[in-house]
Amino acid sequence: MQMTARILPVLMFLVFAAGCSGKSAGPKEKWPEKPADGAPLVIEFVKIAGQGDDMRAELKVFNFEEKDVMRLHMTLHYLDASGKELKDFPWSVQANPVVGAKKSAVIEAGAFLPKETASVKVDLREVHLDGGGKWEATKKAE
Repeated sequence: MQMTARILPVLMFLVFAAGCSGKSAGPKEKWPEKPADGAPLVIEFVKIAGQGDDMRAELKVFNFEEKDVMRLHMTLHYLDASGKELKDFPWSVQANPVVGAKKSAVIEAGAFLPKETASVKVDLREVHLDGGGKWEATKKAE
């Protein structure tokens, strides 16, 4: 009985601590403004990962839609430290899902990055949503 009396307060503390842990998980993720052009996503450059032939960009994808994003098509612009474009590269991502509805995700993108690449700018061309919805960027006049 004495052993039970000592264990019960410890168990109650552990249950209480576990229940509270989700409430103090830290600050909420800061989301960018929703695009004025109607695009369902914002894609932000995070960092260059890997080395040599295995270099790629880490990108954070913010989904403003009520549906999962299943596929995206974009153009990646590889930039040097001064912001000068080194080259561009078409890139597509398909997953189940790439990013969930009203969620964010970090993805890796890119291939054949020049060794001088310091950052990547993304032009979103097309977004395919779960259930068949689709968004396409309007063509720019040249």
